[in-house]
Amino acid sequence: MQVKEELEKKGCQIRTSCDVNSVTTNEEGCTIACNDGAKEVFDGCIMAADAPNTLEMLGKEATSDETRILGAFQYVYRY
Repeated sequence: MQVKEELEKKGCQIRTSCDVNSVTTNEEGCTIACNDGAKEVFDGCIMAADAPNTLEMLGKEATSDETRILGAFQYVYRY
């Protein structure tokens, strides 16, 4: 939790336990839409999720660089 505390000291608002439905960007920054219907606008956004889920949240809003970089991750699933 040290990262969270440091970011909060710098004025960042940390929101956890929000099932994110989508992330869209606009002039103000980014809008986060949660599965519970809540929407919040932030001037910036750090997404702490694995690459496939991040791409899913970005959807059609993903830039070509985001798609290229996040799409390059390969996972090995062990059962």
